Amino acid sequence: MKKIIFGSVCILASVGADGASSPIFSVTPNISAQSSLISGETGSAVYQVTNNTPYTLPNIGLALMPTGVTVNTGSVSANSQYCSNPFSLAPGGSCLLKVTLDSSQLGSGLSKGPIVCYTQGMPVYCSQPFSPQQINTTVTEGSIPSDCNSNINNFNYELTQNFDSPVSFTAGWGPDRIPPSLSPANPDLTNCPTTAGISWERKRIIAAAAFWIAQKMNYCHHYNPDYATPLSERSAAQSDGGYCNPALDTMPGSVYYGQQARWNYTGQGSETADNWVNNNQMWYGMDCSNTTSFLYGFAFGTNPALGIPFDSKTNYQAGQVVGTSQDTLSPNQQNPGVSSLILSNPNAAGLLVCADGTTDPTPLTPTMCTGHGGYLSGINSSGIFTKSLTVAQMAEVLQPGDLLYIAGAGPDPQPNPDGSTSEVTHVIMWIGKQVGYGADNVNPALVAPADAPCASPSIWQPKVGDWLIADSHYQGYDYRILTTCFYLNDLWGVRRVIR
Repeated sequence: MKKIIFGSVCILASVGADGASSPIFSVTPNISAQSSLISGETGSAVYQVTNNTPYTLPNIGLALMPTGVTVNTGSVSANSQYCSNPFSLAPGGSCLLKVTLDSSQLGSGLSKGPIVCYTQGMPVYCSQPFSPQQINTTVTEGSIPSDCNSNINNFNYELTQNFDSPVSFTAGWGPDRIPPSLSPANPDLTNCPTTAGISWERKRIIAAAAFWIAQKMNYCHHYNPDYATPLSERSAAQSDGGYCNPALDTMPGSVYYGQQARWNYTGQGSETADNWVNNNQMWYGMDCSNTTSFLYGFAFGTNPALGIPFDSKTNYQAGQVVGTSQDTLSPNQQNPGVSSLILSNPNAAGLLVCADGTTDPTPLTPTMCTGHGGYLSGINSSGIFTKSLTVAQMAEVLQPGDLLYIAGAGPDPQPNPDGSTSEVTHVIMWIGKQVGYGADNVNPALVAPADAPCASPSIWQPKVGDWLIADSHYQGYDYRILTTCFYLNDLWGVRRVIR
């Protein structure tokens, strides 16, 4: 070991065989802090802390930070991976440090940390994130707005809450989602769906998607975004809990093209190929349907009026009943006179959408969207994929937040981890935005590459005017272009939660 002095803080570094050294801890972001707060608001951030030494270190903790920065231990449980305060780490061990920012005690803001020291009581050996990933929050004076429209993008309350069940845990998948009874909606926004209406709800769910896309997590078989697959389980098969996509960067011209690193990593600070695999987000993230289920709960809390929470298993979320009896049943194949041929899962997400953009209001006695062109689906009443849907048609009838369910047996092969050929295997969300440079567009630099057998750069490379979805596959939750290939050719059906 050797000591490296940075200002008044002594950082203990371990030395490898090549003579290179590393800080005593790696402190890398899991959920980034808010960039701005109004004095009196509460901010939050989550960082992974990893012990880089060959020693078990006790009494580690947050230190050398302003009084307005404290450790939130409310998420600590036997099921979670959060750090207590103080905490111990075995060699190579890590935990998640959740910090709370009391903006009323931070003056004009904070631009450092979190600083983690061994020991907390005698902070001599310390580490903090690389500069680009340190907390960088500006605090301004003023009245905290309470109206709904001023809080569309405000998730301060939600980020202080627990995501993980303190009692339920599924091997590989991690902590179950926290029960609805322990996941209240933001009290300041409870009335917004009524007073601000559907437009507010749609903007809110798209803002929630934008927040989580910005966290740059991977596609993983987890229930929650704050759980990392343990080292001992990182060889999980694609169909198993704990699996995280090991895909290479396929974005031409990117920093790590062809390497095992996220396609939009910058190479700056902790956004390196080594950190992607070892310390950052490769082992965090959720799959497609866990993302959509989590996202609606994150944006709105428990909301019976919207049917939230809904199931996190893809085909159940789409409406197929528990088990395998409806794996080959799509919306237009239903028979209102035969109960076994009705998509009647009570935990489905919202209502099925008709071809003209209306919804079927009676799912247990389906109308079959008679007079509305049938259900919006690429599968007809005979179970045949028609390949007739176009992106222009979708743009006419879809609403932001609509969920599009993709079948595994379509003409453009889908990811099929469980080996089945017919059940719904994927879900994406329509965001109602196009590629572009305007205030309501998504910059093309934020659009992920595709990862599908039929995808080529000529299909997925973003062009101004392309319509976008939010989708978790490949290297995680990202904006992607809605294409007929892979998506619409295999469209099983569409469900609308916000209505």
